[in-house]
Amino acid sequence: MDVLSLGDDIGTQESIMIDVGFWEHWLKPRLSRVIEIARKINPEILIFYHSCGYIVPFIDQLIEIGVDILNPVQPECMSFDEVHDKFGDRLSFWGTLGTQELLPYGTKEEVLKTTVSRLQKCGEKGGLVMGPTHMIEPEVPWENLTAIIEGVKDYEQNLISTKLLLKKG
Repeated sequence: MDVLSLGDDIGTQESIMIDVGFWEHWLKPRLSRVIEIARKINPEILIFYHSCGYIVPFIDQLIEIGVDILNPVQPECMSFDEVHDKFGDRLSFWGTLGTQELLPYGTKEEVLKTTVSRLQKCGEKGGLVMGPTHMIEPEVPWENLTAIIEGVKDYEQNLISTKLLLKKG
């Protein structure tokens, strides 16, 4: 196994769902033990952790016990820029495009701009699996989905062009 997916929804749209002390006492030790055993079997395993909502107060401790990938960074609840600034050197992110606001109600241009912005934030270093924060619901316009692909291609093309210019210069 290359990736172990774990999760507990510990956040709501506006705040944490569970007291940090309660989580530290009851859930953190169990989660830590599962990760520890997985790493004994495969030291290279990536630990993917899912929780909806606002979970900033838990992220340091999730990293501490071995979480590598956080899913999602729900922009309706947490700022991707702030979360990345604080934890991006120690954590990768999976899905940052909002399924409650941006994808169903945003314009194609807004989706494209947000996609490129997320990729620029992570830079060449990476640490981002670009995509929606959750399942794509039927009300999401097709052009907003293709805007994600277009944004990734635009970013990649600009990156290649910049590298070529740097080599020539």
